[in-house]
Amino acid sequence: MTTNELRQSVRSNLEAAIRAQRESWDVALGIEEITGYAGDIYAFVAETVGALNDDEAIPDDLVEELISFTSMPKLPPGPTSQTPRVQ
Repeated sequence: MTTNELRQSVRSNLEAAIRAQRESWDVALGIEEITGYAGDIYAFVAETVGALNDDEAIPDDLVEELISFTSMPKLPPGPTSQTPRVQ
């Protein structure tokens, strides 16, 4: 491989890696927007990547952990009895 071929190969791979990283940031920010995660979402994702094998499924407890940060809408106050009201 010539110097120019090496340079082009490195440039091409670096560009692909940068595109992939930027896309992953966008997706991580999407998770943050959905869940309201107040921590460092990038660190959370990086720790998850480091803890899982390449083909390992994401454990439910990690998903539940992120969902737990979601502020669910509160139900309006209402009657506590399940019996129908007499009209």
